[in-house]
Formats: sequence, structure tokens, C-alpha cells
Amino acid sequence: YCNIQSNPTTKKLAEQMLCGLEYFHNLKSNRTLLDTVITRINTCETKLVIIDEFQTLAEKGAAKTKAAMCDWVKTLLNESHIAVLLSGIPSLEAIVDDNEQLSQRYPYRARLQNLKYHQNRLDVESEWTMVLAKFSVAMCELGELNDYIFLSDEHFALATYVYSAGNMRGLRYILNGAFKKSLTRGDRTLTCEDFAKAADEIVFTGRIRPDINPFISEDSELKRILNKLP
Repeated sequence: YCNIQSNPTTKKLAEQMLCGLEYFHNLKSNRTLLDTVITRINTCETKLVIIDEFQTLAEKGAAKTKAAMCDWVKTLLNESHIAVLLSGIPSLEAIVDDNEQLSQRYPYRARLQNLKYHQNRLDVESEWTMVLAKFSVAMCELGELNDYIFLSDEHFALATYVYSAGNMRGLRYILNGAFKKSLTRGDRTLTCEDFAKAADEIVFTGRIRPDINPFISEDSELKRILNKLP
């Protein structure tokens, strides 16, 4: 997993990848760096490389830098024979599409959206509640919790959705904040108060209603909020 930093260059990216592959020797030549990356990828039996924040090239890099990075990725694909996933905001597609050879190697695109919360659908489970159920199991196991709330219960499913609008980053913020409070307390419990306090302390701009704390709101109010969504 590689997160492209500001002022990206192929050399910086190669050096970052080599650190992730536990290779810490100094190399100066760009071609030597790339060859070493490919060798280490194969030696470590890497199956997938994810290059995140690829759109940084569109915001920071000059045309020459963008072309060099695209050619670098193309060479990595051709010579390593493993999957390389490019991730970022929608503007990264323009970079790939502007490079004919690279665009031909990325015909498949996944455009992620916020998760949905389906109300009054008894025939199927909401994808939101299914995700919360998985997180509940993981948190209980990690924290060895004895007394805890079920995140997939209606109230907490509603509250977490109103807080995060189905955005995974927002969900991560609130789960992480509440879980830290639980672990710091050390009594192996996870309470509604943990979530209410975390919601008051964490600034997440994607909240549906930033003026309320959904974890101390009534279900009827939360449902009215969701019913007003387009």
C-alpha cells in the first residue's frame, strides 16, 4: 500500500515502496530503483499493489511529471506481472485517460459511493446494518468486551448513519472515537455514552445534521431526518 505524497516523483514513490518491502539500501538511479522494486515485489510474493491518492499528480505535478509517473506505472505492470490498483478521487481518471497506453491497461473502474440505509424494507437487510454488524463483532473480539451495544440495532444504525451519511471515513471516525473511550476506561464495556461523547468531540463535515448529536436523539427524530433526504 503506497500513499502518494506531495510533490510526487517516481523516485520518491519507488523509495516509499522499497521501505514497505523492507529494503533500506540507498539507490540513486531511477531505473535501478524500479528494477529493485520489481525484484522485491516478486521475492516477497506480493499479490497486489495499491497506489493511493493518485490524483495528487493532477494537482501538484507538471505534465512531464504526470507522463513519467504513468510510464513508470506501465513499466511496473508489464515487468512485475502483478495487479496494481490506482486509487483516489475522480480526477485521477483524467490522468489515466490522457495517457493512451496506461488507459488501455485500466479498462475497469470502480466508482465508490456512500453506503445506503434502507428503511421499511423487510425483504432485505440494509447494507449499512450488515456493515455495522461486522464491525460490532470485530470490536467485541478486539476489546474482549463483556457488555456492549449492538451497532446494527435500529437506534445505533440510525444514529451512526445520521452522523456519517453512510460515508466510511465518518463511520471510522465515530467507531474509533467511541472504541478508544471504551478501551481507556478498561471495564470491557461499550456504551451509548461513548458514542455520544465521541460525536461531540470529533469534527466530521459530512454529517447530515451537524447541529444535533444523533446518539442522544429519539428514533422518531432520526427517522424524520432520513425521510427528508433526497
